[in-house]
Amino acid sequence: MSSATAFNVDDILSAVSDWRLITNKATSKEATPDEILLGLRNPDRNSRVRIAWSFVRHQRRERSVMQRIADDRIRNVRRIIADYPPTPIPVLRQLSQDQSADVRRQVACHPHLNRELQTALARDRDREVQRNIASGGGTLTDLVKELSRSPDHWTRCLIADRSHLPHDVMLQLATDPIATVRSRLAKNLTPPDISLILAGDRNHEVAYPIAIRHHLSVEEIRLLATHRSEHIKMTIAERTDLPHDVTRRLAKDQSPLVRQRIAAVTSDPTLLKKLATDPGFEVQRTVLTNPSSTLDVLKKVTRLRSERMRSALVQHPNATPELIEPYLSAYEPSLRLTARNAYLRLTGLPFPAGREHIDGSPQTDPAVIYSLLDGHGAKDSVWPAASNTNLPLSVRIAILRSPEVPIEQLRANAHDRRAEVRIAIAERSDVPEDLLAHFMTDRSGNIRELANAEYRRRYAQGQRP
Repeated sequence: MSSATAFNVDDILSAVSDWRLITNKATSKEATPDEILLGLRNPDRNSRVRIAWSFVRHQRRERSVMQRIADDRIRNVRRIIADYPPTPIPVLRQLSQDQSADVRRQVACHPHLNRELQTALARDRDREVQRNIASGGGTLTDLVKELSRSPDHWTRCLIADRSHLPHDVMLQLATDPIATVRSRLAKNLTPPDISLILAGDRNHEVAYPIAIRHHLSVEEIRLLATHRSEHIKMTIAERTDLPHDVTRRLAKDQSPLVRQRIAAVTSDPTLLKKLATDPGFEVQRTVLTNPSSTLDVLKKVTRLRSERMRSALVQHPNATPELIEPYLSAYEPSLRLTARNAYLRLTGLPFPAGREHIDGSPQTDPAVIYSLLDGHGAKDSVWPAASNTNLPLSVRIAILRSPEVPIEQLRANAHDRRAEVRIAIAERSDVPEDLLAHFMTDRSGNIRELANAEYRRRYAQGQRP
């Protein structure tokens, strides 16, 4: 290697160290404009990006430095100054003509563009630049009209998102061939005539934002009630301000979900009578839950073979004792209990007079047992049911947890094979001492723990009674 082309390692290291010091000085808050300009001559691009970011972060305003950053050959350096608010118009004008679309996109986001720059960028060949102008809050009205006719539908969408649009622009966007543009406009605040156009749109995404508005005109409601979308008709059917003709139309809709919504909100007895005989199960059930359903309407309901339907019927506020009485002896225990609670609420009696045991022995009927445990009748006939293994476990446990259950019943069930039964006895605070001692050696760990805890509560540790 000749001496002319030989590299001196010490000189290279010294130069690198000098640039590092210059860069550190240029990025400090106290750096002078000359020190920043010197740092921007650094051949390392990352160092220049760092200096430009420091200039913006420290909110410096020296125009000479901003011009130098705008003249940098590296795109990422120029982008930093492109949307910096203090950047002067001459520098922005230069950057708006930059060969890099990324730089022009940043300029389009600048908050203080003048008419000249807005117009130039709105007509830029890059669509992202147009979109940034369309989404800007300070875009001029004439440019809004121009951008609303842009071939790029996302630019039109951004215009549709803007508030306080001119009426002619909204009218044009309301008839846009792209449904996404129309739906974005529908989510905006629009005057009545524009809302009426959007309400009549056959596209669900366009009409639905109109349907969920709190305040709709009668014309808008009528249009939306004839929409092909089931979801929109369901939304309209839930309103309480429907005209009578719209309510009748939706009550005949082919969708049972729409008819169900009408059955839930209408108070028209004639309409409720028709819906009470509807072929849809959920429609009839909703009629039974509507507090406006009269006794005549309740009698019209036809699909009463389901326990859910009969339970809804006996719980209706307009049900009479005569209507409830047939279900006091229903096959389903839960329905019998529901009917008897409703009958008790209306008459003050658990059963009709002279029919205290209309479905047999209380030892085999959970509904009778629950009724008697609630204080409606003598309990002496209930206690033996605690040992009836044919009864549901929940019934037996309810008896054993009763504060009035005889001690003999607790002793009779203390050796039951079901741990849940023994737990119901062991967790009582008045369990006899001999049973407590028995449970302290029970095969179930949970029961032993309950018994030991009760023992410690009753007696001091280490002391026996």
